[in-house]
Amino acid sequence: FHAVEQRHYCARVRHNFHSEVQAFVHDGVKERIVSLTPSAASARQCREGYLPTEPLQARLIRVELESGEVEVLITSLLDAQAYPHRLFAKLYALRWGVEENYKREKQRLEIENFSGRTPWVLLQDFHAKIFAQNLTAILVCLAQWLADERYRHRQHSYRINFANALSKMKNHLASLFLDTSPLELCWRLLQRMADAVEAVRPGRKLPRNMKKIPVPGFQMQYRRTR
Repeated sequence: FHAVEQRHYCARVRHNFHSEVQAFVHDGVKERIVSLTPSAASARQCREGYLPTEPLQARLIRVELESGEVEVLITSLLDAQAYPHRLFAKLYALRWGVEENYKREKQRLEIENFSGRTPWVLLQDFHAKIFAQNLTAILVCLAQWLADERYRHRQHSYRINFANALSKMKNHLASLFLDTSPLELCWRLLQRMADAVEAVRPGRKLPRNMKKIPVPGFQMQYRRTR
């Protein structure tokens, strides 16, 4: 689909994603341009989406992580001179902010937890939550400046806790439209957001627990009041 839309991509793949990827990992080379032939299941999925099933040319990139793990990236950026190997580890790391925002929307905002079934209700819930998130992000930027000034003499720098800031915003969102002094309310929110911070420790890494945790789906019943 990306190829049809003429959009470049860079993604991580498992070592057993394709026979070409397995051979690439086994050979230990830094990069290789390969032709990926779709499996029967992949070809069927492409036909269902009205997409071509011809072999797809792609470039495999090998990245050695600090843990010793081998990361395999696949990309449509085939020109090794224009896009050298050394750029891809940093390029792939840029996805982290996007993934964190997906998690924020799904877990913090519960964007899939609708209060009804009609299209109007779904649209209303969706846009209200996105509006709350965007407004929180604006105030967090201002609160971060306030926190930087407040805690600049401490050993570590401090970052606003976005989940805490979002909770405060959700509790006062309606008041911003109804309050006679919305600017004063925004200032109080900024002060409270600047109080809820967490220390930033550069280079800190924790082991990832990859155990699957069952996440219950949202049922169309009653929603929480907060």
